Amino acid sequence: MRLTRTSIPALIGAAVLQIAVGYVGSGEAAAADATPPPLAVYPPQVFSTGKPGQLGLYIEGEDWHVLVDMPGLEPVEELFTSASQFSLMHNDTSGITASIFAERIDGANSEESCRRHYARGVQEGRDRTARFVGDKGTVGEVAEIAAHGKTLLMYDWSISEFGPQKVKFWRRTMYWYPYYRGFCFDFHFSIPSAAAQDDVLKVFDSVTYVAHKPIEDIDRLFYFFDWLRIRLRVPIDWRYWYWPPPPGAGRIVFGPASGSEFHFRVTPLKRPATAQAGGPEESLEEIRRVQAARGDSISPVKKLCTPNTCVYYSDVADSKYDSANPKNMPYGRMGFAQIGDVMLRIEFLYREGGRDAAERMTSALSWAKILDLAAARKAVTQRGGKSPE
Repeated sequence: MRLTRTSIPALIGAAVLQIAVGYVGSGEAAAADATPPPLAVYPPQVFSTGKPGQLGLYIEGEDWHVLVDMPGLEPVEELFTSASQFSLMHNDTSGITASIFAERIDGANSEESCRRHYARGVQEGRDRTARFVGDKGTVGEVAEIAAHGKTLLMYDWSISEFGPQKVKFWRRTMYWYPYYRGFCFDFHFSIPSAAAQDDVLKVFDSVTYVAHKPIEDIDRLFYFFDWLRIRLRVPIDWRYWYWPPPPGAGRIVFGPASGSEFHFRVTPLKRPATAQAGGPEESLEEIRRVQAARGDSISPVKKLCTPNTCVYYSDVADSKYDSANPKNMPYGRMGFAQIGDVMLRIEFLYREGGRDAAERMTSALSWAKILDLAAARKAVTQRGGKSPE
């Protein structure tokens, strides 16, 4: 990964943001259990509204959502600390880093009660930051501050001589705990200057609660065993489930909210086990030969690429389609998505009414993001064990 000039201190800020929350949670940290589920999707999810800089927050199963303006903040593909986390985001220009959480807290029914519940955790986060900084700098005490009609918890910390140029590194950690419909929200920001606090307060002021489910596509995070986190933007009403082996590898399956117009299968393939079979184009050519041999009509290889992903696929018309069999589909799209070092096999089966859904899924895969969970945990452990330098 190429690091911009602001990325090095940003990584330190993000690391301490995660340290302040705590590495051990019920989300990705729990994936280190002996028997992780084959597929997990946690309730907090995000979506784009189409308005520049605006983020939507949705909790699976609820009939409402939240909108918040976070201009310049982009998702960071790193481990989350809890199953209650919506996002980890960073602004390369301003240096602001943010995390958002929401969970039901027994007895909480107001912003004040949410803040009381989390106050001990904030103090523990401050103490973890102090251990991280050690004798290389200072960490202030937790303060309760009133601003824009809200009560915030915050503390400052600094490193006297940071990096090879020995510059002073300063951060302020800010927490706000609004309450809505049984949930305590945790807006958790790390900022590089006192002046940046105004930008964070604008974020807090923009929070809007909307009393219906979102209609936009949702960024779902699919946890595949203890191996991958796949970020995939799909319609909110699509169903999904895990299809176990045999035959072949386990896969994630997508279907419509009702009916049976399509049946999309996505199978993560491990490397280097599949490397000997060649890359996605070579593997697809083998599939095309098999389909042609059984008499199917198959298109030439098509390709859809974005900066870090390429989807290679061919469209198939099943020569043995049986319209009397409700499980048969007349059309298919077979191929592979290459996302960094990971390859996903795709098998889209659909009827005429599912053609648009196949196009939508292909586009979604071209923008998918992958996180290797084991590698990310190792990086977190290394960061947590080293000095800030």
